[in-house]
Amino acid sequence: MPLHSLPNRPLRALAAATLAAMLLALALAPGTAPHGGAQPAPTIDPGSGLAARQFVWLLDRVNAGGDLRAEEIDDHFTKRFVEAAGIDAIIAQIHEVAVAHAPVALETVIQQTDDLVHVQAQDRDGRLLVIAVSIEHSDGKIAGFIFQPGQANEPFAPLDVSPVATPAASPAASPAASPAASPGPR
Repeated sequence: MPLHSLPNRPLRALAAATLAAMLLALALAPGTAPHGGAQPAPTIDPGSGLAARQFVWLLDRVNAGGDLRAEEIDDHFTKRFVEAAGIDAIIAQIHEVAVAHAPVALETVIQQTDDLVHVQAQDRDGRLLVIAVSIEHSDGKIAGFIFQPGQANEPFAPLDVSPVATPAASPAASPAASPAASPGPR
């Protein structure tokens, strides 16, 4: 699905950040790094913000086998995300992550804000994973998440998703088809 067809700006922003993280991971040629027992694994304190609470819940669900009920999806994911992705698809995705990777252990907290938790983790086979959970601040529910193989060395750069920052129109598209071309209601 192209980024521009995603239903909301936070979801597009998370998808764009995911793409950037994937490109960075490919450029750095990630390998597997065994968990060093010298330092304790980092933790995310669920009391340290809305995103932290949802991150801990999601990681716990993955590590418990990924079996979820529809009510849990409604309780933890934004209505817009559920409408865009579908309850069954969200449940299936979390289950697939659990089957492929659980248990997952945190390696490094890359970035933690009220709206985002971004970590480097390691799965049961020692493979590195990038995990990020973004929430909609207004309701504290998950607006997007990623679990992807690779190495994350830097925080996600803030993305400007204002209408002014939209990409240039395609030369093949008619100017009338552009939402920026029409003045809209005043």
